[in-house]
Amino acid sequence: MNLFSREIKELVEALLLCSAEPLSLKTLAEITGQEPGDLLEVLEGLRDEYAEQSRGFEIREIAGGWCFATFPRHASYIERLVKPRLSSLSPSAAEVLTIIAYRQPITRGELEDIRGVNSDSPVNTLLNRGLIREAGRKDVPGRPILFATTADFLKRFGLNSLGDLKPLAGGGGGGEAAKAVSDAGEAGEADDVSEIGEGDEADEVEAAGEAGEGAEAGEMTRE
Repeated sequence: MNLFSREIKELVEALLLCSAEPLSLKTLAEITGQEPGDLLEVLEGLRDEYAEQSRGFEIREIAGGWCFATFPRHASYIERLVKPRLSSLSPSAAEVLTIIAYRQPITRGELEDIRGVNSDSPVNTLLNRGLIREAGRKDVPGRPILFATTADFLKRFGLNSLGDLKPLAGGGGGGEAAKAVSDAGEAGEADDVSEIGEGDEADEVEAAGEAGEGAEAGEMTRE
Protein backbone atom coordinates (compact mmCIF):
# COMPACT_ATOMS: atom_id res chain seq x y z
CA MET A 1 0.00 0.00 0.00
CA ASN A 2 1.10 3.53 -0.71
CA LEU A 3 -0.67 4.97 2.30
CA PHE A 4 -0.01 4.11 5.91
CA SER A 5 -2.25 1.33 7.15
CA ARG A 6 -4.20 3.54 9.57
CA GLU A 7 -4.67 6.23 6.93
CA ILE A 8 -6.05 3.84 4.30
CA LYS A 9 -8.38 2.33 6.90
CA GLU A 10 -9.70 5.76 7.74
CA LEU A 11 -10.08 6.58 4.05
CA VAL A 12 -12.03 3.41 3.33
CA GLU A 13 -14.32 4.06 6.29
CA ALA A 14 -14.93 7.63 5.11
CA LEU A 15 -15.77 6.51 1.56
CA LEU A 16 -18.19 3.84 2.75
CA LEU A 17 -19.86 6.26 5.13
CA CYS A 18 -20.39 8.91 2.45
CA SER A 19 -21.58 6.58 -0.31
CA ALA A 20 -25.29 5.98 -0.89
CA GLU A 21 -24.47 2.68 -2.62
CA PRO A 22 -22.24 -0.30 -1.83
CA LEU A 23 -18.76 0.32 -3.24
CA SER A 24 -17.02 -2.36 -5.28
CA LEU A 25 -13.33 -3.12 -4.91
CA LYS A 26 -12.82 -1.73 -8.41
CA THR A 27 -14.41 1.60 -7.46
CA LEU A 28 -12.46 1.80 -4.22
CA ALA A 29 -9.24 1.03 -6.09
CA GLU A 30 -9.92 3.75 -8.66
CA ILE A 31 -10.56 6.32 -5.93
CA THR A 32 -7.73 5.42 -3.58
CA GLY A 33 -5.09 4.22 -6.03
CA GLN A 34 -4.65 1.05 -3.98
CA GLU A 35 -4.65 -2.54 -5.20
CA PRO A 36 -8.00 -4.39 -4.94
CA GLY A 37 -6.33 -7.20 -2.99
CA ASP A 38 -4.96 -4.75 -0.45
CA LEU A 39 -8.33 -3.07 -0.11
CA LEU A 40 -10.03 -6.42 0.43
CA GLU A 41 -7.57 -7.07 3.25
CA VAL A 42 -8.43 -3.69 4.77
CA LEU A 43 -12.17 -4.33 4.52
CA GLU A 44 -11.91 -7.78 6.08
CA GLY A 45 -9.69 -6.36 8.79
CA LEU A 46 -12.20 -3.64 9.60
CA ARG A 47 -15.00 -6.22 9.64
CA ASP A 48 -13.08 -8.34 12.16
CA GLU A 49 -12.15 -5.28 14.20
CA TYR A 50 -15.78 -4.16 14.51
CA ALA A 51 -16.83 -7.68 15.50
CA GLU A 52 -14.20 -7.83 18.24
CA GLN A 53 -15.34 -4.45 19.54
CA SER A 54 -19.03 -5.48 19.55
CA ARG A 55 -20.02 -2.41 17.55
CA GLY A 56 -23.63 -1.69 16.60
CA PHE A 57 -22.81 -1.99 12.91
CA GLU A 58 -20.62 -3.97 10.56
CA ILE A 59 -19.11 -3.87 7.09
CA ARG A 60 -20.87 -6.25 4.71
CA GLU A 61 -20.53 -7.26 1.09
CA ILE A 62 -23.88 -6.68 -0.62
CA ALA A 63 -24.72 -6.72 -4.33
CA GLY A 64 -21.05 -6.93 -5.30
CA GLY A 65 -19.99 -3.99 -3.16
CA TRP A 66 -19.13 -3.11 0.43
CA CYS A 67 -21.12 -0.94 2.81
CA PHE A 68 -21.91 -0.27 6.44
CA ALA A 69 -24.94 -2.17 7.74
CA THR A 70 -26.75 -2.79 11.00
CA PHE A 71 -27.77 -6.11 12.54
CA PRO A 72 -31.12 -7.91 12.25
CA ARG A 73 -31.53 -7.85 16.04
CA HIS A 74 -31.81 -4.05 15.91
CA ALA A 75 -34.26 -3.96 12.99
CA SER A 76 -37.41 -3.35 15.04
CA TYR A 77 -35.86 -0.25 16.63
CA ILE A 78 -34.44 1.09 13.40
CA GLU A 79 -37.83 0.65 11.72
CA ARG A 80 -39.27 3.16 14.18
CA LEU A 81 -36.83 5.69 12.78
CA VAL A 82 -37.07 4.92 9.08
CA LYS A 83 -40.54 3.39 8.59
CA PRO A 84 -42.29 6.71 7.84
CA ARG A 85 -39.93 7.18 4.88
CA LEU A 86 -40.36 3.70 3.43
CA SER A 87 -42.76 2.77 0.66
CA SER A 88 -44.70 -0.48 0.66
CA LEU A 89 -45.19 -3.38 -1.71
CA SER A 90 -48.63 -4.89 -2.17
CA PRO A 91 -49.05 -8.64 -1.56
CA SER A 92 -49.45 -9.22 -5.31
CA ALA A 93 -46.24 -7.31 -6.10
CA ALA A 94 -44.38 -9.27 -3.40
CA GLU A 95 -45.72 -12.51 -4.86
CA VAL A 96 -44.60 -11.60 -8.38
CA LEU A 97 -41.17 -10.54 -7.10
CA THR A 98 -40.80 -13.88 -5.34
CA ILE A 99 -41.63 -15.82 -8.50
CA ILE A 100 -39.27 -13.76 -10.66
CA ALA A 101 -36.45 -14.15 -8.13
CA TYR A 102 -36.55 -17.94 -8.48
CA ARG A 103 -37.74 -18.38 -12.08
CA GLN A 104 -35.81 -15.62 -13.89
CA PRO A 105 -35.64 -14.88 -16.67
CA ILE A 106 -39.40 -15.26 -17.03
CA THR A 107 -42.05 -13.79 -19.30
CA ARG A 108 -45.24 -12.05 -18.23
CA GLY A 109 -47.24 -14.92 -19.69
CA GLU A 110 -45.29 -17.48 -17.67
CA LEU A 111 -45.89 -15.40 -14.54
CA GLU A 112 -49.60 -15.37 -15.20
CA ASP A 113 -49.63 -19.13 -15.81
CA ILE A 114 -48.15 -19.60 -12.33
CA ARG A 115 -50.34 -17.05 -10.57
CA GLY A 116 -53.52 -17.64 -12.54
CA VAL A 117 -54.28 -13.91 -12.74
CA ASN A 118 -53.24 -10.87 -14.76
CA SER A 119 -49.85 -9.55 -13.60
CA ASP A 120 -49.59 -6.25 -15.48
CA SER A 121 -50.01 -4.01 -12.43
CA PRO A 122 -47.52 -5.72 -10.07
CA VAL A 123 -44.97 -6.08 -12.88
CA ASN A 124 -45.22 -2.35 -13.65
CA THR A 125 -44.91 -1.53 -9.94
CA LEU A 126 -41.74 -3.60 -9.61
CA LEU A 127 -40.28 -2.03 -12.76
CA ASN A 128 -40.97 1.44 -11.40
CA ARG A 129 -39.37 0.53 -8.07
CA GLY A 130 -36.28 -0.74 -9.86
CA LEU A 131 -36.57 -4.22 -8.35
CA ILE A 132 -36.94 -5.99 -11.71
CA ARG A 133 -35.78 -5.19 -15.24
CA GLU A 134 -36.37 -6.22 -18.82
CA ALA A 135 -33.78 -8.88 -19.61
CA GLY A 136 -34.21 -9.35 -23.36
CA ARG A 137 -36.79 -11.33 -25.28
CA LYS A 138 -37.55 -15.03 -25.37
CA ASP A 139 -36.80 -16.73 -28.68
CA VAL A 140 -40.34 -17.96 -29.32
CA PRO A 141 -43.15 -16.66 -31.56
CA GLY A 142 -44.07 -13.15 -30.51
CA ARG A 143 -40.71 -12.71 -28.74
CA PRO A 144 -42.19 -11.82 -25.31
CA ILE A 145 -40.15 -9.71 -22.90
CA LEU A 146 -38.19 -11.55 -20.22
CA PHE A 147 -37.98 -10.16 -16.69
CA ALA A 148 -35.22 -10.57 -14.09
CA THR A 149 -34.27 -9.00 -10.76
CA THR A 150 -31.89 -6.06 -10.41
CA ALA A 151 -28.97 -5.04 -8.22
CA ASP A 152 -31.46 -3.02 -6.15
CA PHE A 153 -33.27 -6.28 -5.39
CA LEU A 154 -30.03 -7.72 -4.01
CA LYS A 155 -29.41 -4.64 -1.88
CA ARG A 156 -32.96 -4.60 -0.57
CA PHE A 157 -32.67 -8.19 0.60
CA GLY A 158 -29.08 -7.95 1.81
CA LEU A 159 -27.81 -10.45 -0.78
CA ASN A 160 -24.44 -10.36 -2.48
CA SER A 161 -25.64 -12.42 -5.46
CA LEU A 162 -28.57 -14.58 -6.55
CA GLY A 163 -26.50 -17.55 -5.45
CA ASP A 164 -27.20 -16.46 -1.86
CA LEU A 165 -30.88 -17.35 -2.28
CA LYS A 166 -31.62 -20.52 -0.37
CA PRO A 167 -32.23 -23.50 -2.76
CA LEU A 168 -35.87 -24.47 -3.12
CA ALA A 169 -36.87 -27.63 -1.29
CA GLY A 170 -37.73 -30.27 -3.85
CA GLY A 171 -37.48 -27.81 -6.67
CA GLY A 172 -40.46 -25.72 -5.55
CA GLY A 173 -43.54 -26.31 -7.67
CA GLY A 174 -45.25 -23.59 -9.61
CA GLY A 175 -48.50 -24.31 -7.79
CA GLU A 176 -46.88 -23.39 -4.50
CA ALA A 177 -45.43 -20.24 -6.01
CA ALA A 178 -48.93 -19.11 -6.90
CA LYS A 179 -49.78 -19.20 -3.18
CA ALA A 180 -46.90 -16.90 -2.24
CA VAL A 181 -49.14 -14.08 -1.04
CA SER A 182 -47.45 -12.04 1.63
CA ASP A 183 -47.69 -9.15 4.00
CA ALA A 184 -44.57 -7.65 2.41
CA GLY A 185 -44.47 -3.92 2.31
CA GLU A 186 -47.20 -3.28 4.90
CA ALA A 187 -44.54 -2.05 7.27
CA GLY A 188 -42.16 -0.74 4.59
CA GLU A 189 -39.01 -1.93 2.93
CA ALA A 190 -37.42 -3.30 6.09
CA ASP A 191 -40.24 -5.78 6.53
CA ASP A 192 -40.11 -6.86 2.89
CA VAL A 193 -37.03 -8.87 3.75
CA SER A 194 -38.71 -11.08 6.32
CA GLU A 195 -42.37 -11.07 5.28
CA ILE A 196 -42.26 -11.57 1.55
CA GLY A 197 -44.61 -14.51 1.50
CA GLU A 198 -46.06 -17.76 2.80
CA GLY A 199 -45.51 -20.08 -0.17
CA ASP A 200 -42.48 -22.34 -0.65
CA GLU A 201 -40.62 -19.92 -2.91
CA ALA A 202 -41.51 -16.91 -0.78
CA ASP A 203 -40.23 -18.74 2.31
CA GLU A 204 -36.87 -19.27 0.61
CA VAL A 205 -36.56 -15.56 -0.19
CA GLU A 206 -37.35 -14.88 3.46
CA ALA A 207 -34.66 -17.25 4.66
CA ALA A 208 -32.10 -15.79 2.29
CA GLY A 209 -32.92 -12.27 3.37
CA GLU A 210 -32.93 -12.79 7.13
CA ALA A 211 -29.27 -11.83 7.36
CA GLY A 212 -29.95 -8.61 5.46
CA GLU A 213 -33.07 -7.65 7.42
CA GLY A 214 -31.28 -5.16 9.59
CA ALA A 215 -29.19 -3.88 6.73
CA GLU A 216 -32.29 -2.94 4.75
CA ALA A 217 -33.89 -1.24 7.71
CA GLY A 218 -30.81 0.74 8.62
CA GLU A 219 -28.08 0.60 6.02
CA MET A 220 -25.59 3.10 7.26
CA THR A 221 -25.09 5.07 4.10
CA ARG A 222 -26.30 8.51 3.28
CA GLU A 223 -29.04 8.77 0.69
